[in-house]
Amino acid sequence: MDGVPALDVLGETLQEHDELEPQVPARKHPTLFQLRSGQCRFPLGGMKDPVEFFCGKPAVAPRPYCHECCQRAYVPAKKR
Repeated sequence: MDGVPALDVLGETLQEHDELEPQVPARKHPTLFQLRSGQCRFPLGGMKDPVEFFCGKPAVAPRPYCHECCQRAYVPAKKR
């Protein structure tokens, strides 16, 4: 890193730590504060996990979600 020593994180360098746990959602998906009007607001993560990232693809008006997330969010009721 341009002659700057890597930070030590619990005995691992920062570069080694990033290789073990890639931060893909942080780079590809916006946080709540990064969302803009017209972006999909479908929360990403598990049911019990705190929401950190959102889909961010273009939303399908008037819904707050993109086409793929609408299919997951709006499930038709089963016939009785």
